[in-house]
Amino acid sequence: NWIELDLTRVSVVGQSFGGAAAAYTAMADKRINGVCILLDPDLESVYGEMKGKSVNLPLLIIRTQSSDASLLRGGDNKEMIFELVASNKERIKQSMSCSFENASHISQTDLVLHMPREIMMFNMMKDVGAVEDYLILNNKLTQTFLDMMLYEKDPSGGFQSVEMVVRKFSLFAKKVRHGAKLLIDKVI
Repeated sequence: NWIELDLTRVSVVGQSFGGAAAAYTAMADKRINGVCILLDPDLESVYGEMKGKSVNLPLLIIRTQSSDASLLRGGDNKEMIFELVASNKERIKQSMSCSFENASHISQTDLVLHMPREIMMFNMMKDVGAVEDYLILNNKLTQTFLDMMLYEKDPSGGFQSVEMVVRKFSLFAKKVRHGAKLLIDKVI
């Protein structure tokens, strides 16, 4: 059995350093023509190469407040993220940066599902149940963004806006136990 790939919607996703690599790849490789999703990216590692360039794709960045300062050398990761969103002029209505209230860098991964006891033991998380909710919310927001940007057109036949993504996602988010609040940084 062969899997058919739709090469008209090639997208990149990455977390932490992988988020920086995904952003850089989206800028450098024109075969990436779908969306770019960055989960708590550490942009400092590729910031010099990215400065002045644009992803030019629908862009979703789910960051954490705990990683606002760069993970590596104390740079301002939050400002780098805002610059990346602002540079995405051709797709600005399809670009956003957001976070979930009280989420941490580790809550952007599936590590908590594989090692919950160790994470609690080393005080990397305070509430595994809340982290589970963050994973559910991250997945749903990512899925909603992908579906709406890649497959659903607005009434005029263009791309959906992030406002529509947030509206659709909010209907789902109300059903989650801990009700982690989505904080929108930039919807321009």
